[in-house]
Amino acid sequence: MMSAPSPSPSSSPSPSLEETHAAYDAAYFQAYAHVAVHEEMLKDRVRTETYRDAIQQHQDLIQGKVVLDVGCGTGILSIFCAKAGARKVYAVDASEIAIQ
Repeated sequence: MMSAPSPSPSSSPSPSLEETHAAYDAAYFQAYAHVAVHEEMLKDRVRTETYRDAIQQHQDLIQGKVVLDVGCGTGILSIFCAKAGARKVYAVDASEIAIQ
């Protein structure tokens, strides 16, 4: 009887979980670094107007409050919150689009 060959160790080690997350994060932020992605979202009237309407309908929960919009992209939701009476709005984004 011949035994099955034992698996050979991989020539390159598998990336660590931290490296995998870092690569995923880099790809995610790179995908949002292009103006076209934001333009497409802004042109989606159903999406944009639904967000605007939801914020306006809950203006009482926003008025006078401090809002933190993490991953703000173009900042459209931040603008809606400011118009709804937020006392202060912090719009934060980590993609390259934020510094262009």
